[in-house]
Amino acid sequence: MQIAITTTHPRMLYARLIYLCLLSIALIYPARATLADTRLRGMQVGTGITPADIQVLGSWKANIARYQLYFADAATASESEYFDWLEEELDKLEALLPYFAAANIKVLIVLQSPPGGLASLKPKMYRMFKEAWAQTDFFEVWTRIATRFVGNQTIWGYALINEPAADPKYIPSTLLDLNEVHLEAAQRIRAIDSDPQHWIVVSAIYGDQSKLKHLELLPTSIAGVAYTFHFYYPPSINTAANPGPYPAPGLNKKKLLARLGGAKKFGEKLATERPDSLFFVDEFSACRWSPKNGAYRYLKDLISIFESKGWSWLYHAFREYHKWDVELSTKKSSLTRASSPTSRQKLLMKYFAKNTVL
Repeated sequence: MQIAITTTHPRMLYARLIYLCLLSIALIYPARATLADTRLRGMQVGTGITPADIQVLGSWKANIARYQLYFADAATASESEYFDWLEEELDKLEALLPYFAAANIKVLIVLQSPPGGLASLKPKMYRMFKEAWAQTDFFEVWTRIATRFVGNQTIWGYALINEPAADPKYIPSTLLDLNEVHLEAAQRIRAIDSDPQHWIVVSAIYGDQSKLKHLELLPTSIAGVAYTFHFYYPPSINTAANPGPYPAPGLNKKKLLARLGGAKKFGEKLATERPDSLFFVDEFSACRWSPKNGAYRYLKDLISIFESKGWSWLYHAFREYHKWDVELSTKKSSLTRASSPTSRQKLLMKYFAKNTVL
């Protein structure tokens, strides 16, 4: 485009020069999506993901990846070992961000392994809700992450704790409970990174949608907050070694919708009290060898529910664990990618095609 400057009047010349400068800035730094524009459809990825994997996920048109920071030895590692691991993982993520950007995929960082890991399994409790040092270190984790990624436009947000193991019955009175931890962490992050398009993502206890009613909304002074849940109902189709069929007697789309009652109520509350917030399911899945292609039928019904509610969603997971891998066939023993897209992969890609770039 050519713009001819035909006047010699100093004020007109100055005004046109300002216009050209602003136009150049707009072309170099296009506007990012506003809060109202945000709709997520993507997948969780493991830290073993490669640039080639990212390129494939981008070709599917997913617009977000939930990048998990997972440390298998979190429960036994010393503080110095934990933070050494964290810095290595953040280095790895930072090196991958240009590939995510090239694929038009934003990254949601999720802390899968908080300091101290699990303190106990019965009851299931994170150490950060049992011992003060682990809670202190948790806030340091998010201080470091926010400091490193402030201003990075490939980062979409910060998911504070994955499936928080934080039953209030077992938290000492000297420690912050989950809602208090959310508030403290959010305030610390926003003191460093004030960009509301770097979303702060909070979840109910264990990620359980039935416990969303106990989740307190963050104050309106903290902008860019999203609320999430996980959905792995029923275990017979998700986590069982020998999954059952879907649909089945007493198990159909109507039953799934009824089971999502807690999420429905919380979503309605958000729409009224915090319309600028987001609400989405950031983990759900289905075992691929459910009889008669039950995994596809289950996912088809479940995603249609999410879409009808206007909820964003992220499938668990992309090239992470074979049981839920949509690129593998419905045959349990098959561990190589199918020669052509499976019905489950096609289903996800059909919805990903609706995405806009975030």
